[in-house]
Amino acid sequence: MVENIFPLIPDLQEQVDNINSTDNNVALPLGRVFKFDFENNKFVMKDGKLVEIDNDKEKVEQWIHLILLTYKDKYDIYKNTDFYCNIEDMIGKKLNVLYLAEMKDEITTAIMKHRYVDNVDSFNISQIGRKFNVQYNISLINGDLIGGELNV
Repeated sequence: MVENIFPLIPDLQEQVDNINSTDNNVALPLGRVFKFDFENNKFVMKDGKLVEIDNDKEKVEQWIHLILLTYKDKYDIYKNTDFYCNIEDMIGKKLNVLYLAEMKDEITTAIMKHRYVDNVDSFNISQIGRKFNVQYNISLINGDLIGGELNV
């Protein structure tokens, strides 16, 4: 008698059906993130250990801050990755309509790379001397809102 050469996989049809019904707004959990002090340019330590961020909203806030400060291929660790925001080219230039539109597009594109970001609701760019002040409001896929400010 010939046996079936295909193995029996329990609940196979249910597994296949679940593939098509997964919610695209549910992102994979974020990994471990250690708190970084951007004012002093160093990781935060407590009792000789790195302080870990346990709140997803804070993890995304730190990620946004970091990507907005990272110029493409400036640091070896980010070479050949999609982790960058090329607004450094604008520093020192007088803010006009063309540069403002280019900066807004670059910032929006960079922020939208994060899988937890749903929408860049608004942001404002103002020039202070040779630097820029960027204020932003971002909606996350879980409904949380992030408001932040960064000087570049």
